[in-house]
Amino acid sequence: MTSVLRALIEPPSLQSIQDALRTLFEFGMLTSPEDEASLTEIGHLAAELPVDFMLGRFIGYAVLLGVAREAVVISAALGNPKSPFRTPNQMLQPSPDEFNRYC
Repeated sequence: MTSVLRALIEPPSLQSIQDALRTLFEFGMLTSPEDEASLTEIGHLAAELPVDFMLGRFIGYAVLLGVAREAVVISAALGNPKSPFRTPNQMLQPSPDEFNRYC
């Protein structure tokens, strides 16, 4: 894996690669923190999902526990950088014509 990453146009530092491998191992995505590691079952699932590996791990364990549907909804909210609890300004203040339409 390191040899592939080192061949990139702007390769990451060796320390960054080692830190990433160690992090993925600690979160159960890899079988070991070494360069020859392979993906675990949760790692394979997380790699297939278009989400951050932490959310992929969350969804993977949710599948094992039988609550995948709920985890996907929670992941969608957590994966969105905007708060789901804010309302756009144009929805708060209707235009006068819109307001008069209901009177």
